[in-house]
Amino acid sequence: MFVSLASWGWSNSSYNPLRKTKLHTTDALLALKEGREEGLQYFFDNYYSCLQFFAQKIIHDPLLAEEVVADAFIKLWERRAILSTEGSIKSLLYTTVKNGCIDHLRKVKRMRVNELGLQSINTIEPCVLHSIVETETVQQIVDTLEKLPPKCRQVFQLFYLQGKSYDEIARELNLSPHTVRSQKQRATRLLKAMVTTAVMWFVLHFSG
Repeated sequence: MFVSLASWGWSNSSYNPLRKTKLHTTDALLALKEGREEGLQYFFDNYYSCLQFFAQKIIHDPLLAEEVVADAFIKLWERRAILSTEGSIKSLLYTTVKNGCIDHLRKVKRMRVNELGLQSINTIEPCVLHSIVETETVQQIVDTLEKLPPKCRQVFQLFYLQGKSYDEIARELNLSPHTVRSQKQRATRLLKAMVTTAVMWFVLHFSG
């Protein structure tokens, strides 16, 4: 059962498919390798929001999260010549953000260990893995909205992104509450089927 994305800290403003660069992934990869800014812009547009969300879930500091994510894109630009697939770029970005967040948490926890005489800082990695899975789930849901039938997409956005009730959505879309409920259930079924594979890839990739 899906929970409200807003309750996870994902704002409705994060979902904006019109903002994405009008490039095919293959063209973006070539542009990035050749040092053209539109290549970097493509991956920035596609990954910034989910990386920012990911970092904030770990370190709970929006400004610091922005710095960590910015460092990841700097590293992407510096290493662009050796990255040949979107998968390798995605892995680099998430790994860089993950390591940046862990470094910050270790510094903070080390200070607390020293101050309070605590015994361990080894609880960081499970927290990070949970945040990775949560982030990828949310991002896949948001991306998949573009593939849903229009009415399903509208109902899903109003219910999960804006937190509106069945009756409120029915009034806004001029539908019956029963139709709204049916469209929401259909959207949920479609989304569940489409996000599972990506989430499992992240679990296997980052838990090793």
